[in-house]
Amino acid sequence: MLSIYVLGVVLSCIYMLFFSLGWRTYFGADGGYAPQIFPAFQPSFLWGQVMAVTAALFLVVLPCSYQLIVSGQRDLKSRAFVSSAILFAVLFVIGILSKQWWLYYFGSIVSASIFLAAIYVDIHHLNQTASFLKDELRKQVLRGSQNTTERVSELIESLEVSSRGNLEIYKMRIREVLSMIADDAIESGGDVEELLKRNQENLSKIEQAQDLKTLTEVTEHEAQELTEIIVNIPNQRRAQVIQEVKEYVSCHLEQDLKINTIAGTFHLSKSYLTNGFKDVEGQTLNQYITKQRIEKSKGLLKNKTVTETAFDVGFSNSNYFSTVFKKITGKSPKEYQDSLKSAVLED
Repeated sequence: MLSIYVLGVVLSCIYMLFFSLGWRTYFGADGGYAPQIFPAFQPSFLWGQVMAVTAALFLVVLPCSYQLIVSGQRDLKSRAFVSSAILFAVLFVIGILSKQWWLYYFGSIVSASIFLAAIYVDIHHLNQTASFLKDELRKQVLRGSQNTTERVSELIESLEVSSRGNLEIYKMRIREVLSMIADDAIESGGDVEELLKRNQENLSKIEQAQDLKTLTEVTEHEAQELTEIIVNIPNQRRAQVIQEVKEYVSCHLEQDLKINTIAGTFHLSKSYLTNGFKDVEGQTLNQYITKQRIEKSKGLLKNKTVTETAFDVGFSNSNYFSTVFKKITGKSPKEYQDSLKSAVLED
């Protein structure tokens, strides 16, 4: 970069020298010593024009073309700046060589218009662009789809570009978006302690990052981790709900437990409750209720009659209770009571 500045200064000095010779500005118009030292420069400004063309090519066209084609520009605004600079330089060269002066005047007007438009858009929309990127990144992660990885990476890269290479601004925006995602995950039913701990660790990593690349890597990794956590939140919530349903059943075995009633108690649909219960427990809710009733009845049969026990565990018919009990335990309630008495006598 320094070499370009030095070259620009040198070419500018030579350009001024040649045109001064042509106009006799510094070398005297009434004879002086200019005609004797530089006799070849008296007729025209040819060499000054050559210097101007050389400067345009080496200071504008070549560097900007390199940036545009070889290095590449990642955003439209940068491409607009570089392209307009090339346009101005090319029209400047053509105007000088063809002596069509209006061309580089036209080029300067077009370039200035592009510069001003880009600056105007940048000033009025920079914050909005950053806000859009943060909101879009947040939405992509909260969707909880494993197919959003590529899109998330694109958004993080765009967020880096919008920070204009300023590490502290980039850190601020990353801290904000990751904290919002963690908060949303908590509201969606994620583990509060785990998410708070993760967020604190991430804030520490962000603060310790010394360059944009490291910060981007930390962000991409955490975005992927949060995506996986959010994907699993429905399963975690379902398992938690099923556990609460099991506890409810254990406390209300003597009642007439109907699936619609239980679903209404937990504000669930019947299909969600029945399908979820079977997925988590490997058995239907009715099967679970029946087994829990029989299990509880084993303790009651020690001191109560078969009929009393049947009513106490939610059966409205003692005969049906006896049938179910024998099907599950292999013994009738009476046989089970007799086995308990035999065990006591043996002791």
